Amino acid sequence: MRASRSSSNPLVVSTGGAPEQPLSPLAAPANGKPLASAASYTASASDTTLRIGSLITVDRKQLPEARVLSYEVEVNGRIVGKCGREDETTRIQGLLPLTTYQIRVWAISNSRGRTPSASVFVKTLTSREALAQDIRALGQPSFSGSEPVSIDSIHREIIDLQRETGEMEGAMSDLKDQTDLECGKLQAKVSELRATRKEDESARAAQRSRLRELEAEKRWLEKEKSELVSKIAESVARKQRALDRRRDKAKKAEEYRRMTDLIYEKMERERRDYENEQSELVATIDKLKLEVDKANQHMHELSQEQVDVTSQLQSRRAELTVQEEENMKLDSKIKSAIHKQRQVKASRKEAAMTIAKLQTEVDSLKFQLDEAVSQRQQFEILAAEARRSSPYTAAAVTRPPPIHPA
Repeated sequence: MRASRSSSNPLVVSTGGAPEQPLSPLAAPANGKPLASAASYTASASDTTLRIGSLITVDRKQLPEARVLSYEVEVNGRIVGKCGREDETTRIQGLLPLTTYQIRVWAISNSRGRTPSASVFVKTLTSREALAQDIRALGQPSFSGSEPVSIDSIHREIIDLQRETGEMEGAMSDLKDQTDLECGKLQAKVSELRATRKEDESARAAQRSRLRELEAEKRWLEKEKSELVSKIAESVARKQRALDRRRDKAKKAEEYRRMTDLIYEKMERERRDYENEQSELVATIDKLKLEVDKANQHMHELSQEQVDVTSQLQSRRAELTVQEEENMKLDSKIKSAIHKQRQVKASRKEAAMTIAKLQTEVDSLKFQLDEAVSQRQQFEILAAEARRSSPYTAAAVTRPPPIHPA
């Protein structure tokens, strides 16, 4: 980026060529500040206010001394350029095309006091726009039309460029020294942190060893406690088992006594039941003897009835034989009737097919008859029209032939 301190030259952001380490782009501002791709940059040695367009302002009266020694340009929070108080231009490398950057200028006094300006958001041009602007800049002369270009002015410009290069190299060396100093401080701080970390690690190791000892002691105590608890539980279990055995024996003795009483009562009851059953059995045997006599008498009667039924069955068999012969004759008659019925059904089916064919032919003849009638009507209409149009041509119209169905 090239900033000119004359009121007529704008602040131009050049994007030609890819930088080795481009600056990181900045997002669009959230406070609604306008973005600018170019701004004028005006100041002089006697001015108390530095302006870049109407966006960046540095008030020199805020410095401890009235005069400014140099200026530093900050892009996205990084100091990327430095220029002297009398320098006309400064250039910032490493910008990307069509990218927004936050730019701020620091005024450095003789006593190294620093005063920042307000931030401004600048958007770079595209590569095509930057190339067109460079071509236009090459086509414009850097001298006025009334004064010719002299070797002294070119020499002064070269001297200014050399001085600018020397100042940039000095700024780079100062920045390197400052970086080395900060690196040394950081390394010392890292060493202190490492020592502190080692002390903390040793303390934690001692605490871990003590914790392991306490855990081992705790495990031993827990083991002793578990053994004592198991012994106490075993003793209590033995006593409980002895009490259970004694209680079980007393319960079994009581059960045996109760079972003995029940068995005695059952035996007495079964004896009484046996005597009653014996008396009932004798009475039942007497009843059965009477029933057997009755059954024998009934069997004799049934034998007589069986003889009668056998004779009746033989007569029925003879009748059944005659009936079977008659059934066979009827069966043959039924078969012949079924055969005749099937023949009648076949004849009916053939007759139905013949009727369907005849109906189809009749429909066809009706259609032909309708067509012939319509043709005859059309012919009669034509003949009537011909008679009306000319009486001479009416005689030439012949009567159509009669229509006979085919």
